[in-house]
Amino acid sequence: MSAVRESIRIGCGAGFWGDSPEGPRQLVQRGGIDYLVLDYLAEITMSILARMKAKNPALGYATDFVSLVMKPLAREIAEKRIRVVTNAGGVNPQACRDALLAAFKEVGVDLKVAIVTGDDLSGEAEHLRTAGVTEMFSGAPFPERTASINAYLGAFPIAAALAAGADVVVTGRCVDSAVVLGPLIHEFGWSAEDYDRLSAGSLAGHILECGAQATGGIVTDWREVAGDWADMGFPFADCRADGSFEISKPEGTGGRISPATIAEQIVYEVGDPAAYMLPDVTCDWSQVKLEASGPDRVRVSGARGRAPSGSYKVSATYPDGYRCATTMMIVGDDAAERAEAVARAILSRCGRLIRAAGFPDFAETSVETLGAEASYGARSRARATREVVLKIGVRHPSREALQIFAREIYPAATAMAQSLTGFAGGRPEPQPVIRLFSFLIDKAELQPTVSLGAASLPVPAHIPLAAANAPSSVAAAMTSTDLAVEPDRLSRGELQAREPSPGTGEGWEGAEPTLVDYGAGPLSISPPFREREAPHPARDQICESDRVSADADVAEAASETTAVPLVALAFGRSGDKGDIANIGVIARDAAFVPWLKRALTPEAVGRYFAHHVAGKVERFDWPGLGGFNLVMHRALGGGGIASLRHDPQGKAMAQVLMSLPVPVPASWLAPGGPLQAAQSSEGGGHPLPPACGGEGLGMGGRKAGLAHSSEPRQAALPPTQPSPPQAGGGLVLRRRARESLLPIALPFHGFKTTGDA
Repeated sequence: MSAVRESIRIGCGAGFWGDSPEGPRQLVQRGGIDYLVLDYLAEITMSILARMKAKNPALGYATDFVSLVMKPLAREIAEKRIRVVTNAGGVNPQACRDALLAAFKEVGVDLKVAIVTGDDLSGEAEHLRTAGVTEMFSGAPFPERTASINAYLGAFPIAAALAAGADVVVTGRCVDSAVVLGPLIHEFGWSAEDYDRLSAGSLAGHILECGAQATGGIVTDWREVAGDWADMGFPFADCRADGSFEISKPEGTGGRISPATIAEQIVYEVGDPAAYMLPDVTCDWSQVKLEASGPDRVRVSGARGRAPSGSYKVSATYPDGYRCATTMMIVGDDAAERAEAVARAILSRCGRLIRAAGFPDFAETSVETLGAEASYGARSRARATREVVLKIGVRHPSREALQIFAREIYPAATAMAQSLTGFAGGRPEPQPVIRLFSFLIDKAELQPTVSLGAASLPVPAHIPLAAANAPSSVAAAMTSTDLAVEPDRLSRGELQAREPSPGTGEGWEGAEPTLVDYGAGPLSISPPFREREAPHPARDQICESDRVSADADVAEAASETTAVPLVALAFGRSGDKGDIANIGVIARDAAFVPWLKRALTPEAVGRYFAHHVAGKVERFDWPGLGGFNLVMHRALGGGGIASLRHDPQGKAMAQVLMSLPVPVPASWLAPGGPLQAAQSSEGGGHPLPPACGGEGLGMGGRKAGLAHSSEPRQAALPPTQPSPPQAGGGLVLRRRARESLLPIALPFHGFKTTGDA
């Protein structure tokens, strides 16, 4: 093996199938990268690719990767000796390899292409059904028909392909972050038990994998980036052998990289930050630290890891009838009320005609009045709007029944409300409903294999002698590559469930939750897994005395409070995994954390989203980032293309939550207070206060990437006795009250500004 390089630069040029080819072009031509990685796959993408392959055996992969990325850039990639890693192989890595080799021959470039296989279990469907495999969260039986069945492989097969001399590595389904972790394992010689480094490399992959989301895309404070949206930079990571890395983007490109923008991406779709389950490592990112190390440059450190489980997670997709949706515009007074009346009439009429044709009624219907704040439920402030778009969605086992619906929509234009318009798109076509079915399989049952030319190399998974602590259900659900508790541990009785007294813990559910002891407190967990997990050491550093102190601080200062919108105190990002929605909320200032903790209880969040959430709500503390992860089960109407909602992936839920009124000390809005420019929620305004709109992670408006005075920010909280900083660092604030100024260390470890302008 050659000498280990001090650092390598990995750039991500695609966050999904359909991302712009300008991303990889920008990174190859201006990024100075050593590796180009591209992430194309999602669960639904797999089912689409499977249908493509069924129609044409030469398809089933992300064709854009060959035609729009590699063919135009192949010569420059070869000249600059850039290596490429991607999961563009989908359900047919062999066909992707063949198409690549043909494209390279056409442009006169000789690049070696390796493929990683072993994830595709579609040929095992009958065996899995016969074996009685059930869905890992709902306990549902294995479906009669499947569209795709793929295990989430790890990063070591990618590293093996690079070690074998591949210039381009094409995988099928693997964990998204593996396309970054694989090159790091290869370059730095990390072993299967270098858990802290594997966790750090996975974190780098997690930040990069969604492309421009790491460079200021979809940030809460959008005005600061909007001028750059037309030319957003794509991210790269400068990674070192010790696991530390810095995130940046090509010089001269648009966007923004700061501790705040990176923190938003870190919390995206994670769930429990102390137990993010991957095939190669169980990640603990709860104490991650972010540090602005220069203009548009952030240093990331503090990731920890422990052994993974002995199982792979497998995601199957299966058809479950058909769906059909339509939209139309209605204008004028009472627009929302008239739109809802039109929806009732159309559904009533179509239901009658469908039943008359011998079909059962709709399996599901969905009505949303877009423009009247349907996403806010009963908290809408726009019922008086004079213009809405009516969306009607329906689901039915029969395509023919939905064709009746499709033809009977437009008679409303002459028979119902005045001003109905917007029918130019024609009749909607019924589309298949594809659902997700997740389960576990023993790692020993799969044989990941690397193929390069005529050579074939098996890469068996590393199975530690002592399996990792079993994750919570949300830890398993919220990571696209995660592993839940091993079934054999359940059968051996190693995981004991208990029912705590009502009202304890950090869980809420409209129905009846099952609660289990989860280290710091009982949390809800979905059957069939009812495990009792050992405490997380990192999370337990936030000791009970800290919690009691924070609660006491709030209680002491709460004699006179006023409400401000959550966006004045925090920023956030939301996403999905199946039918689970995740909202990460990060305080703009460490002084705000106790007040957010008090307001963002699972019960309060559950009530706020009662119009969407049918399951439990869980909250996970994220002390390193000064925030929380809120996880809502059965919150997306089935999720993905199984959902009839206009927002089936929960992308808007963080913005909806940003309007939640949060009580804070009234003195904070007084002149000189940290929220002096904020208006109360009763005032109807939701401006971002200048004092809270800065570029550090809520560091009182201070700019990230600039040199600042070391004087801590003064926050209007009551005094307390001095407290030593938390282990691993801490943000020391001063509480100002009456005539005293005393230092206190809050459990907020992550953000420091050290760079120069």
